[in-house]
Amino acid sequence: MLNQYKILSLSCLTSAIALTSVPVFAEDNEQSIDEVVVSANRIARPASQVGSSVTVIDADDIKRRQETSVADLLRGAAGVNISRNGGLGGVTSLRLRGADSGQVMVAINGIKINDLASPGGGTNFANLFTDGIKRVEILRGPQSTLYGSDAMGGVIAIETSSGDDTGLSGFAEVGSYATRRVGGAVGLQFGDDISGMMRVGHVRSDGISAADENDGNTEADGYESLSLLGSLDAEIGADITLSGFVRAVESSADVDAYDFVTGGYADADDAEDTDDRQIGSSLSFDLLGGRVENRINLSWANIDRSSFVAGEKSFAATSRRRALEYLGHADLNETASLVFGAESEKNRITTESFGFWASSEAGNADINSAFGEAQIEAMDSVHLSIGVRQDDHAQFGGHTSLRGTLAWQVMDQTLIRTNWGEGFKAPTLYQLFSAYGDQDLVPETSRGWEIGAEQGWGEKDSLNGRVSATYFDRDTDNQIDFSFATFTYANLNQTEAKGVELALQLRDGEKRGIDLNYTWLDATDRDTGLALMRRPENSFNAEAFTDLGNDMQASVGLTHVGKQQDVAGEMPGYTVVDARWSWAIRDGVEVYARIDNLLDKEYQQVSGYGTPDRSVFAGIRLEM
Repeated sequence: MLNQYKILSLSCLTSAIALTSVPVFAEDNEQSIDEVVVSANRIARPASQVGSSVTVIDADDIKRRQETSVADLLRGAAGVNISRNGGLGGVTSLRLRGADSGQVMVAINGIKINDLASPGGGTNFANLFTDGIKRVEILRGPQSTLYGSDAMGGVIAIETSSGDDTGLSGFAEVGSYATRRVGGAVGLQFGDDISGMMRVGHVRSDGISAADENDGNTEADGYESLSLLGSLDAEIGADITLSGFVRAVESSADVDAYDFVTGGYADADDAEDTDDRQIGSSLSFDLLGGRVENRINLSWANIDRSSFVAGEKSFAATSRRRALEYLGHADLNETASLVFGAESEKNRITTESFGFWASSEAGNADINSAFGEAQIEAMDSVHLSIGVRQDDHAQFGGHTSLRGTLAWQVMDQTLIRTNWGEGFKAPTLYQLFSAYGDQDLVPETSRGWEIGAEQGWGEKDSLNGRVSATYFDRDTDNQIDFSFATFTYANLNQTEAKGVELALQLRDGEKRGIDLNYTWLDATDRDTGLALMRRPENSFNAEAFTDLGNDMQASVGLTHVGKQQDVAGEMPGYTVVDARWSWAIRDGVEVYARIDNLLDKEYQQVSGYGTPDRSVFAGIRLEM
């Protein structure tokens, strides 16, 4: 009966044309006091109409926090846990509300950047920097209905600067561990119809020892990367826009290795090179007098990785994703609209090991999807959404996912949110087709829900604030992990992740403010009752910023991560404090400085891997 209901719902919601894509539509919104959220419903909506938990990090936040990497930018958000294997350039993973990195979809300008050739299909944030990024949305909870197989735990949607930011800009920065960063951008406007942007960046650092120096490791592991971002937007007719985007990053990182003699990580002459490229193009147009908005998107995402031991190649992997996507949005009447779409992906990987255990494997899988979501204003203060998606995987057949959300604005600044959704994740190509793969695996599935309340007070140009509390719960079946019994990947676990997120934001106009959030997380294996690895039970973030006058600003941030389980056992918790300062000397010229790990805390994010000591950085930004 449930399957019949799902199929009927899918037919009703996608009868107009059902084709999907990650890109989103923006709408004009007169409610300037209400922050606009894009990722939750795939079209721009005021936050008061969104039934999902979303954190928005905008351009002002990015500039104030001065974070080099996107991972460090995200770590201050509720429900986010970051683990990095050593210093700059080390493999960096993100977990969201206890969901694995491979269960969180990451997209830049609508292009998925998850690595198909990594074991869990997750995103390595090591080569993802904040240069050129102007907005990030963190969407929590099962999102497979709108975003597909990679999004059963949530979505990180990243937007870069575009040609609207005309002129020249650049920055230069130096700091601890002989770290040097430099970058520049040019934004161009050609008449009224064509705009473009090109940005380049270079990072180089001598680094720290990836294997913890407190275990006797002294060799610094360096890192270097060169990146390119480009975009082009052209108005080619009435209500017709053609857009393009390109991202390319080449990097090389020294890494350390596990020593089977000592039973720990130790200095090693190893390295990993990565070539990460995405290209996308889209065509946006209106039909029926503007009543139906459409976007067609075509994208390529390639990742090549090579590992070296003592200068000899030991492993190589390639990830290839090709996607054709369509997204449509139609206002049915004044109180109801429909988002609908379809997506076709062609995915392929190759893996090759060299030396004594030489092997060469390749695999591919296509997935075609259709979805629809009805968004309804039941009353002036109640907004509902009901969505359904059908995925057709080349190996695992069809799977249907449902989702429903509700946002109820009880009073002017009082909001209640709740949602329920299903998640679906096919085994990764690495889990299926690598030397450790098993083609008898079955997909992971999940069911999750949350309920939360938010209360605001005050006006934007005076003392104001907002407090929120959210409870969430997600059960996952057939979760895939590595089995030491078979030495392959297997459906081992039935897991649960539940918890509470609390947040407080205080503002005194735009000159000073405080942000606080706390997450309690209980992530366990339902079969054994044991805690899942690298999911801290308690985490807390705080930031305070102020205008010092004379065009100076300062901020202090604190991150506390509680004890958590890792391969070697329980890791102790840690607290890290950072400080930032900036001074706009004149229009278009700003100098800045920051101190990371101000209290010089010794800690680990991953068992056996070190983290930087107190580090000092200073730089200059120019805009013309």
